[in-house]
Amino acid sequence: MRITFRPRAVGLLALTALMFSACTSPAEKKKQQEALAAELAQVTALSAEKDTLLQAVAENARLMNEINAEMAKVKGLKAGVSPVVGSEGGQQPVADQRAIVLARVKEMTERLNDAEKRLSASQARIRRMSRQSDSMKTDLSSMETAVAEYQQMIANQRVEIATMSQELASSKQEVAALSVEKAELIDTVVAMTDRSNTVYYVIGTKDSLKAKGIIVEEGGSKILFFGSKALQPARVLNEADFTAIDRRVVMEIPSPMTTIRYKIVSRQNTDYIENKPDSKGRVTGGVKIASPEGFWGPSKFLILVKD
Repeated sequence: MRITFRPRAVGLLALTALMFSACTSPAEKKKQQEALAAELAQVTALSAEKDTLLQAVAENARLMNEINAEMAKVKGLKAGVSPVVGSEGGQQPVADQRAIVLARVKEMTERLNDAEKRLSASQARIRRMSRQSDSMKTDLSSMETAVAEYQQMIANQRVEIATMSQELASSKQEVAALSVEKAELIDTVVAMTDRSNTVYYVIGTKDSLKAKGIIVEEGGSKILFFGSKALQPARVLNEADFTAIDRRVVMEIPSPMTTIRYKIVSRQNTDYIENKPDSKGRVTGGVKIASPEGFWGPSKFLILVKD
């Protein structure tokens, strides 16, 4: 709002003083001059107060514009505060963003409090001046209207700040909930990954492995031949009968004795081991794995039978 004032009081008093000086006695003229001087001093003081008040209102207007600009920035930052969970360490940027917004909101609240105090002081001076001078009531009424409008702006901005604070609180709760969910998902993925990379092996004699139900003898095949029947893994294998290892870590199945030969009875792909089997399918001194994915692909159970 643009406020304009017409400082007519001083000129009018000067004209009145000239008129009286031309038609009164010396005593009356002196008395009138003293009264006019007193009124002139009052008008001058009120004019100075009015200038001070104008500066205060202008300062409040500038402050309102700055606060509005700050609120626009905060709204932009708030739009970036979304509860997004990244793959690794995604929560930290969100926390940083929320801290920036909260700092801005706090700063705006303090500036609004300061603006409200200034407007209250301006309003008090306007009312005091209105009581002192009837000639300035019209101009002062315009200033009173301007102050009221700024006060309404402050009230509206307080509502917006309260809304922002509430949304930030909701965002914080959502981020916390999603962080818990992320941790649970990570634990689940880790557990699934560990399970998918867990493999099992067992080393023993034919009799001991048959007694445990790990291998069986079946006829009709000349591969892996012991006597007249071929050895095969049992149809159902119990993980508890094997040694569990992580195929990402363990690249060699150790042998109790490096000179003993073993036959791989299970269905691993022997193309992916470094110490290739001999013509009878036997390996000596354990199994050195060249490619875990290729070797363990056909089966996660490795059965080594002492020859």
